[in-house]
Amino acid sequence: MFTWIKRSRIAAALAGAGSLLALPGELAARDQASTIEEIIVTAQHREQSLQDVSMSLSAFSAEALDNRVIEDLNDLQFSVPNLLADGHNGITIRGVGNNAISSTAEDGLGFYINGVYVNRPLTRNSEYFDLERIEVLRGPQGTLYGRNTTAGVINVLTRRPGEEFGGHLRVSAGNYASYRARGAVNVPLTDRLRQRFAGFVVKRDGYNDNVLTGNATDGRDSYELRSSTSVDLGADSSAALIVTYLNEDSNRAHETKGTCTKDPVTACSALSAGFETPDVSGSIFQTINTRFLNGSLFPAGDYFANAVNPANYRKVYLDQEPTYEAEQLGVSFEFKHSFGEYRFTSLTGYYDTDRDFFQDFDRFATDVRLFKPLTYRANARDVATTDRIQSGRRDILDAEQFTQEFRLASVFGTRINFLLGTFYYRESATNQVLITHPSLAAFQQARGLTEDFEWFNVESDPLDTKSLALFGELYYDIDNQTRLTLGLRYTDDRKEVRTRQQFLILVDPAWNEAAPEWQEFTGKGTLEHHLGDNAMLFATLARGYKAGGANPGAPTGGDELFKPEYINQVEIGAKSTFADGRVLANFGVFYYEQEDLQIGQVSQTSAVTVNGDARVIGAEGEFAWQLASAFELDLAVSWLDVELDSFHSADQGDPRGIAPGTRPDLDGRGMTRFTSNGLLIKDLDGNALRNAPEFSAKIGAQYVASFSDGYRLTGRIDHFWQDDYFANEFNKPSDVINSWSQTDVQLILTRAPPLSGERWYLKLFVKNLFDNDDILRRGQDGPLVGRFRSVTALEPRLYGVELSMSF
Repeated sequence: MFTWIKRSRIAAALAGAGSLLALPGELAARDQASTIEEIIVTAQHREQSLQDVSMSLSAFSAEALDNRVIEDLNDLQFSVPNLLADGHNGITIRGVGNNAISSTAEDGLGFYINGVYVNRPLTRNSEYFDLERIEVLRGPQGTLYGRNTTAGVINVLTRRPGEEFGGHLRVSAGNYASYRARGAVNVPLTDRLRQRFAGFVVKRDGYNDNVLTGNATDGRDSYELRSSTSVDLGADSSAALIVTYLNEDSNRAHETKGTCTKDPVTACSALSAGFETPDVSGSIFQTINTRFLNGSLFPAGDYFANAVNPANYRKVYLDQEPTYEAEQLGVSFEFKHSFGEYRFTSLTGYYDTDRDFFQDFDRFATDVRLFKPLTYRANARDVATTDRIQSGRRDILDAEQFTQEFRLASVFGTRINFLLGTFYYRESATNQVLITHPSLAAFQQARGLTEDFEWFNVESDPLDTKSLALFGELYYDIDNQTRLTLGLRYTDDRKEVRTRQQFLILVDPAWNEAAPEWQEFTGKGTLEHHLGDNAMLFATLARGYKAGGANPGAPTGGDELFKPEYINQVEIGAKSTFADGRVLANFGVFYYEQEDLQIGQVSQTSAVTVNGDARVIGAEGEFAWQLASAFELDLAVSWLDVELDSFHSADQGDPRGIAPGTRPDLDGRGMTRFTSNGLLIKDLDGNALRNAPEFSAKIGAQYVASFSDGYRLTGRIDHFWQDDYFANEFNKPSDVINSWSQTDVQLILTRAPPLSGERWYLKLFVKNLFDNDDILRRGQDGPLVGRFRSVTALEPRLYGVELSMSF
């Protein structure tokens, strides 16, 4: 019944779309001039109309980003079919992303800034400012872009320096004591040399109330600066240097709070996740206290028995509040030269990233006290003496990457053209996770161990990656309407990893080393056919790949290394504009086979990534209607069907397999299989992947009212609906993330520049109009901390006013 209702919603939306298709024709007599804005993109490294690119591609100009209030990646997902951002760095396109849990894992979605691949983009969590456009490519990429990806590409293109002096300043203020300023100034230094400076600063209070302290958490205090320099080196050569610096010192919370239904056996129930606390009477921290310290540290039993967990997703009860310190320096240099029928491009990139993130590890606070105060570093940094039972987690990253890409493209006046490229990538990084608890510090002090054993330490130093690739595409125009594109890529990936775990005397603290390498050929073939000037059909076969890695802190060899991930794609699509350019309709259907899909699982004390297979079937559509010069509509719909194949794993959230629908995995003798720790191994064939909703839909409407003296009032409303989906591959009832929606509205008052010479606007906006507090993500924590579920909630209702002035 529920499935039928969901299908009916989509059918109704499509039926409504069909009825609207007739409207532009009826309005033609009233408004001959109204057409849909043409967006020029460079997704294929040449300027093309979005409608002429034979791939599934969404693009947004600077004006479109402003009109739709797309201020960051979380907003972008509302306007791109099959794009999901879970508010915790988890991003998927068509159900494909990064499901691994390892600092050596790579994202299936490639993030590019001005064409430069960025492996650890802090700007992905930052706000957009002074952009030219954003392009989102769906499907595996590798024959056009430097780094190979399995999910797709997001390319953020900043505004380049212009030939005239000018700029803009936008300031806004809103609830949660938020204020933001964004601006840019363009300075043409000479006829050939141009400079542009841009930046933003944002400060706001947190969305979450800590009932224990009365403080607000999940606030922001960050800024970013950008310098863009362009120079014409001659009639056929140009160069561009872009330098960015991002700094943040916030109390950002990647996870809103912990949820649990208390269970005396498993700490938290496998069947539900309510507003309770874990039963930690059998936790390893309590075991250390009772068995190794003879119960001398704190009382035996469940010290969370009387703890508070507010029954509200925006209220927390933390004895240690989150902190987030990060900075990132990025430099890119692009050189272009044309000679005869060839175009040469050199693109150099450098990024230096430092991040230090701290959060309350057990997510709850208790009134139970230590028998006597203990001096230790509860936040893994500062020494303090306290009688509180405080547990924290600090994640520290230091990464430096360098990329170099060369491309050569032909512009022959014949039927055949080509693009050839080579790409070099190197990253050197260190990563450390420190988990604190008074039982660990007391044991370390009682045994006289070094300070390194004061916490549970998972450390990787170094994490070095080197990659060299050759790629290219051949274009053959069969006739004036039909083109064949053939692409090929060779990738050589090499990783060097040194990693260890330090957990009292329970694990071997020795360093373990690995140096895996992989060499792969991948490619694609696309056939496109134009049905006149305004319609195109295309079909694509492609194979994508991303490298494997090593599990954190694990000894090497065998299952301690996870394999590369592959994806085979078949896609058929259509793009069209009709009714004299007032209607746009783009469709696509696709089928993926995923081989050795990387799936991260919580283990007894850390995490492990394993491999499995999956298949994906889906469809998506993007539509736009310019009903009149003052009125436009847009619609995006998507459907996914994702299933695992030949995959089995133990579930730390359901160690005994009591969840409905559990299928035990059987060995060759038909006997139920268990892990060495006694966890039931489940057969997950046919289960859905995480973060892969079956349906989603977005509809937007915009109307411009014109008044005397040139004043204009623009009203816009956008509504997005997301179907329910699973938080992980085990598909338990407690893994379901219920469907959610968000509605955004805004009013913009401005005056037409041709009439007044003024360039300003005043905007009133409301995001999440109905203040929904739906869950975007539900993570599974391990037995070390009580098997609770960490959730991330939708941003609350945000409203404010923005004033923009241009000069």
